[in-house]
Amino acid sequence: MATVYLAIQESFEREVALKVLSPELLKDPAFGERFLREAKIVSRLVHPNIVTVYDVGVHEGHHYLSMEYVPGKDLKAKRTGLTRAQGLQVVRDIARALDYAARKGYVHRDVKPENIMLHDEDGRAVLMDFGIARPTGLEQGMTQTGTAIGTPHYMSPEQAKGKPVDARSDLYSLGVVLFLLITGRVPYDADSAVAVGIKHVAEPVPRMAAPFKIFQPVIDKILAKNPDNRYQTGMELVEDLDQISDDDLRRVDELIELAAKRLQDNQTDPDSPTLISSALDENQTGEIQAANTAEQDAVAMHWPQSGQGTPVRTVVQAPASNPFGASHWLRNTALFLLLVVSAVFFLRSYLPAPWPDQVTEWHHRGLDQLVQAGLPLDQPQWHWLYELGGASHSTDRASGGQTEPVQTPQTEPEKPSVAAPSPAPKTPPASAVLPAHADKVLADTRPVLTDDGLRAPAEDPVAPMDDPFARADALLAGLATDLSGLTALADIYRVQMEVPENRARAQQGVESVRAFFTDALQQALDQRDLERVRELLDAAHKAFPALADESRFRRFERKLEAAEAIEALLAQGKAQLARDALSSPAGDNAVESYEAVLAKEPDNVQALAGLKAVADRYQVLAASRLKDGDWLSAKGMVTRGLRIQPKHQGLLAQSEQVARLEQQLRERQASAQAGVQSAQSALAAGNVFGTSGAVAQFQQVLALDPQNQAAKEGLAIVTQRTLDNVRDFINQDQFGRASSELALAEPLLGQDPQIRALKNELQQAIAARQPRLDDVRVGAVQPLTFDGRQGLVQGVDRTIYIGVQFSNFDTAAVVQAVLFDGARSIQIAQVPVVLSGKQGEKIFRIDRPVEGFSAGGYNIDLMLDNRLLISQRFQIVE
Repeated sequence: MATVYLAIQESFEREVALKVLSPELLKDPAFGERFLREAKIVSRLVHPNIVTVYDVGVHEGHHYLSMEYVPGKDLKAKRTGLTRAQGLQVVRDIARALDYAARKGYVHRDVKPENIMLHDEDGRAVLMDFGIARPTGLEQGMTQTGTAIGTPHYMSPEQAKGKPVDARSDLYSLGVVLFLLITGRVPYDADSAVAVGIKHVAEPVPRMAAPFKIFQPVIDKILAKNPDNRYQTGMELVEDLDQISDDDLRRVDELIELAAKRLQDNQTDPDSPTLISSALDENQTGEIQAANTAEQDAVAMHWPQSGQGTPVRTVVQAPASNPFGASHWLRNTALFLLLVVSAVFFLRSYLPAPWPDQVTEWHHRGLDQLVQAGLPLDQPQWHWLYELGGASHSTDRASGGQTEPVQTPQTEPEKPSVAAPSPAPKTPPASAVLPAHADKVLADTRPVLTDDGLRAPAEDPVAPMDDPFARADALLAGLATDLSGLTALADIYRVQMEVPENRARAQQGVESVRAFFTDALQQALDQRDLERVRELLDAAHKAFPALADESRFRRFERKLEAAEAIEALLAQGKAQLARDALSSPAGDNAVESYEAVLAKEPDNVQALAGLKAVADRYQVLAASRLKDGDWLSAKGMVTRGLRIQPKHQGLLAQSEQVARLEQQLRERQASAQAGVQSAQSALAAGNVFGTSGAVAQFQQVLALDPQNQAAKEGLAIVTQRTLDNVRDFINQDQFGRASSELALAEPLLGQDPQIRALKNELQQAIAARQPRLDDVRVGAVQPLTFDGRQGLVQGVDRTIYIGVQFSNFDTAAVVQAVLFDGARSIQIAQVPVVLSGKQGEKIFRIDRPVEGFSAGGYNIDLMLDNRLLISQRFQIVE
C-alpha cells in the first residue's frame, strides 16, 4: 500500500517515518481515501503506546504521512528473544493503547506482531498501522458487506464472519498475541484462511499444559467466543496480568522457552500478511468444510536437500466435519483414497526399502476417513488398506515413528529405482473398527512437556493397533485435555459390546467414562467454568447418548442451567449498577438481581460483593448531596444504602453526619418559630421598623430558616402597608409624610422592587407639584407671543422684553432674571420679577441705556430660591 522512508524533518531537525502511498494505487480513489483516513484517525490518538502522526498531505500528486520514528524492530522479529516478563509488558502496553483508542471510539482491526514495534530506547511497545481501523459506530465504510478484513490467525470470531466489531475484537486479537508469546504458537492453525477462521468460530479455547495453567483463566476470558464474556476494556486485562508475579513467571519461564523452541520448527508462520477474504457464514460452515475436504487433506511431498534418504511430507489437516455428512462428502473421500492408492503404488515402485514411516500416518488417516464416512471396514474391498497398514506399521515400529523435519528443496534429486517388497495380505478382525481420530493416538516421538521439564517419550506409548481396549485406554487417558477422541472411544466400546467375551470389559470402560465425566463436570462446576461444563455435556450427549440421559447427567444439566441463570443475574446486576439503577425502579435494579442470586445461592461471593458495591455507590451519591447542601436527599441515599448493608462503615458515618445536620435544623426551626412570634407581636404593637422592629425580626428568622413561611408572610404584610401609606400621602399632596415613611422602610425593604417603584413615583409627584416656568420668550417690542420656537431678535436698541409662562405658584413669589453673554462669562444684568397667582404669563424688560445691546448671543436664567427654574438662549441681530 505504501513505502516508508526514514527522513529528516528540516523544520525541527528530527527523524521521522515518512509513509508515501504508491502512485499505482491512487488509480483507485479508495486507497487514497483509506490512507488519509488512517492519518486522521491516528492524529486524534495521542498516547505513548500509539504511533504519533506529525503531518499528512499531498505533494505533487504523492500522498504522504509523516509520523514518529520508532527505532527498533517489530514484535514478529523480536518475540523469540523476549523474556516472559517482557512479553507480558508488551501486552500490557498494547492493552493500554487499545483501551485509549476504544475510549476515543476507534477499533484497530489488525492487531498482530507485525503491527507492534518495540522501541529500542525506552522499551515501550507502540501500536502501528491504523490503515484498516475505523470508528466504532461507522455503519458504512470501505469494507464490503460480508467480507472479513484482518489477519486470519488473529481475527476474532465475529471479525472472521464479517460481522460488526468493537473494541472487544481488538482484545481478542491481542489475546492471540498473548497466547503466542506464552506458548510460541498461535491457538488455531490450519492450511487456509477459511480453515483458520472456522477454528476461531467453532473450536473451544485451547487448554494449556500444567506449567501454563497460571495463564489459563486470562486466555479463557480474552479468547471467549462471545464478546460479552471477554474483557470489556483493555484496563481489565492489564489488571489481571498484574496479578501474575515475577516469581510465577520464573517458575514457568524455562519450561515455556523450551516448549517454544520445540514448537518453533513445526508451526506455520502466524505472522502472515493481512488478508481481505470472504467472511464465514455460520450457516455455510459445514458446506465450506465439506467442499474443501479433498483440497485441505492433500499431501505435499518434499525431497531432502541432500537428495538421499526417505522423502518427507507435510500433511495438511482439515477442520473436523460431520462424520456422517452428505453424499458429496463420500465422493470426495473416495477420490482422496484413490489418490492415496495411486501415490502408494507409485512410491512403492520407486522408493528404497524399508517402507517410509510417513505412509503409516497416511494409512491411519485413510482408515479414519472411512470410519467417519460410516463405511464397514470388515468388507473384502478394504483389505488392501490393511495390507498397506501392515507394511507401514511394522516399518514405523522399526524406525521408532521418527520423522524428519520438512525442508524446502533447492534442487530435485534423482529418483531411486529400488522397489520395496510387497507384504503378505492381512485380514482385519471383525472388531477392528478404528476410532474416528485414530491418528491422534499413534506413536508420538516428540519430547513431552511435564511439570518437571522435557522428557523423552516412552518407547511404545500406544498399544498395538489390533488391541482395541489398549487404544480405548489411551483415548480415555487423553480426555482430560482433549475431548476430540470421545467419538472414537464410543465407537470402540459400541463394537466390543457386540462381542460376548469383551462385553464385560467394554461395560467397565463405559463405567470409567461415566466416572470421568462425573469428576470433570463436578470440577468444572466447582471452578464455575460453565463453558467447560457445557462442552463436557455436549460431548457426552453426542458420543454416549444413553449415558448422558442418566439422572446424574440430567442433574448436571440442571446445575448448569442454574449456574447460567446465576451468571445472567450477576451480569444483569452489574449492568444495572453501572447505570445507577440501584434499588429502583421495581423489577429493574441491581439489588433485586443480586438478591435473586442469593436466594438461589446464599453464599455467592459475587452477589455479596455486588450488594456491597451498591452500598458503596449510595455512599458516593450521599456525599455528593451533602456537598451541595441537600442533606434531606443525602439522608434518603444513606437510608437506602443501610437497608442493603446495615453495617456499612461509610454509610454509618454519613448517617451520624445527617443526624447532626437534622438536629441543627430542628434547633434553627425552634429559634425561628420564637422569632416569628416576637415579630408578630412587634407588628401588632406598631413597632415595624428599627433594629428591634417587626421587619428586622422577620429577616432574622429567614436567615435561620430560609423557607419559613410565616416570616415571608409577615414581611409581605409590612411591605403592603408601607405601599398603601405612601400612596395615600402622595394623593393628599403630603409629600413630606410620604418621604418620611419611605425613609424608614427603605433601609430594610429597599431591595423590594415595589418599594423602589414607589420611591420613583413620589419623586415624580413632588416634581409635578413644585412651582415651575413652562416657557420663555425674548423680543425687541411688545406684545410677545409664545407660539413656535424662540427666533432671532431684531431691532433692539437699549431695551429687550422678556415674557414667561408660570404655574404651581400658590402665593406671590420673586424670581430673579439673570442675563449673561453668549459664553456665560459676563453677567450683564439681574432683574427681580414678581409673579402673582397660581399660574399665568408675565412680561418684564431689561434696559441697557448707555451701551445698548450689540449683536450676538445671550443667555437668560430664571431662578427661585437659588434653584434654576428655566434657561433660554437667544440671538440678537442687526
